[in-house]
Amino acid sequence: MIKRFIKKYFESFAFFYFYLGYKVVIIFVLDILVGVLDGLGLTMFLPLLQLVSNSSGVDPDGLGRISFVVELISNSGLPLILGSVLWFMVVFFFGKALAQYYAGIYRMEVRVDFVKKLRIANVRRLSTLGYKYFVTSDVGRIQNTLTGEVDRVASSFQNYFKTIEAGVLVVIYMVFAFSIDPEFAVLVTIGGVLTNFLYKHLYRSTRGFSLTLTGENNVFQSLIIQNVSNYKYLKATGSLNKYNTKLNNSILKIQETNTRIGRLESFLNAGREPILILVVVAVILIQTSRLGSELGLILMSLLFFYRALTYLMLMQTNWNKFLAVSGSLENMRIFGEELKYRILIGNVLKIALLNNKR
Repeated sequence: MIKRFIKKYFESFAFFYFYLGYKVVIIFVLDILVGVLDGLGLTMFLPLLQLVSNSSGVDPDGLGRISFVVELISNSGLPLILGSVLWFMVVFFFGKALAQYYAGIYRMEVRVDFVKKLRIANVRRLSTLGYKYFVTSDVGRIQNTLTGEVDRVASSFQNYFKTIEAGVLVVIYMVFAFSIDPEFAVLVTIGGVLTNFLYKHLYRSTRGFSLTLTGENNVFQSLIIQNVSNYKYLKATGSLNKYNTKLNNSILKIQETNTRIGRLESFLNAGREPILILVVVAVILIQTSRLGSELGLILMSLLFFYRALTYLMLMQTNWNKFLAVSGSLENMRIFGEELKYRILIGNVLKIALLNNKR
């Protein structure tokens, strides 16, 4: 039931998991580790702010549910002074940097391994494909899927897991923020959800353009193959100029679709920070003028929420980048399924012929 649920609602994840297995889980765990270490590093600002405003010491009650950071320093045997707080902050951020480095290296290695397995699997399936199916297939689609589409699928892998990483960090920062000021957390969460509705139309448009681009690349590859294969005939009959016009029209269509995808991506990148600031400013005004909250507590929560909203916008941007190449991923998935189906049919027919001969 779990496998059916994942294949139905998380087709992309199922596709990556098929080739990589437990490695995608390790990527997920490393992302959580990075988020937790970064969150702990940010919590060190809270006792630091108290020490700056009140030299007599740190009040654990003023830290809300994350007062455990004070207990952590106390249990280590260090005095609760400015120096120990700063050292813990350095340790957490250096730990985060180290985890982030190894997570990036591991993700790179997994991506390379994914591309290798994908190429080998497609070549193996193609070599065992029946001749009848091969000669009746779209040669341009086959070449484009086995060459250019592989790089776009690798890009989809990178953007997909960057989206997951950003999503994990958003959740972790939100947990820390809710621990400090639940009211402020609820308001900013509502603002973040509302911004997601603004991007829904852009997501649909990007995915549609991606599917269109994959089809146009298949057509272009087919035209190139025909041009090379039939060059002598086209030259002898004086049809090269006419055929070149078809190639130029195909190139223009690809360029136009790429331009549309690029414009959508630029809009998302440009609008990310202004929307982020707008949400934060609106929530601060509501908290201070209507709900009468203290600005000091809000600013402490803002440390986490600014990070959370930043990664929320980054998650939306990465997701849009993934959608921009999702057409290639869908084409690769369907192409692989078709090859497996044709190979299965071919094997069944061979067995049937052998049985008839007997």
